[in-house]
Amino acid sequence: MRSDLSDFRTAGFSLIELVVAVAIIGILSAVAIPMYRGHVEKTRAEVLRANATQVVNFMEATFARCMSGESSVIVGSSGSINCLASSHHSEISSMLHVFANHFSGLLGANPYDKSKPAIMVSGQKQATGTIVLDYGVSERGQCGAGRTTGGCVRLITYSAAGQAGVSATLFLARWTQ
Repeated sequence: MRSDLSDFRTAGFSLIELVVAVAIIGILSAVAIPMYRGHVEKTRAEVLRANATQVVNFMEATFARCMSGESSVIVGSSGSINCLASSHHSEISSMLHVFANHFSGLLGANPYDKSKPAIMVSGQKQATGTIVLDYGVSERGQCGAGRTTGGCVRLITYSAAGQAGVSATLFLARWTQ
């Protein structure tokens, strides 16, 4: 009977061994979780930057077509851009809506919040991870150094820190008049 009792005591882990195992798991998770969150944030920021670059490249190509003499440019199934538009807010605003509608299905979900749009026109509540197309006024210093008249299109991204960063300022050459 005594041999059965001694076998029972050596069959499991001691309390010390269990405490050490739990402590090791705790230390590893204390290091791994912040690193994981950092990688997730970095990936989201990269997706936002890639989306913004895609939008800027497309808008630059569209404006280049306008400057080559076309009076309007069709933007997918979203509508067309009036290349003869003035730099007035209402005319630029209609362009912004065409671009936003074009990219709303192409960019996928907002990298920070799947329930929020990936792209929008300014005037709505901006969410983290959203690309915002905005109208800028040169007289207010919103269209870059050296531009004193006319309007522009500004592409603004909102990072996780909630800070807005102007990713690009675009304009048609005729808007400087």
